[in-house]
Amino acid sequence: MDSIIALIKEICYEEEIKATTRMSSLNIDSLAFVELLIKLENRFDIEFSSDQLVIAAYRTVGDLVDCVLNKINRKGIKNEEPKTKR
Repeated sequence: MDSIIALIKEICYEEEIKATTRMSSLNIDSLAFVELLIKLENRFDIEFSSDQLVIAAYRTVGDLVDCVLNKINRKGIKNEEPKTKR
């Protein structure tokens, strides 16, 4: 979670960002938000769907963090080898 918030701080130039911070209160425009999503995709090897590419899709920073963590977890499940029965 800390590394995700650090990327958000880097894009927004904000020092105080918490999970409860409203996305609408951040100093970020749509272009900077897409830049943030690209950095998150590259950093965590995930992909956002088209409906997740707008800042309005996330009410708070925590919503975005949860989205990223869910994508990371799903990616881990997909990459696991199926267990063989004995």
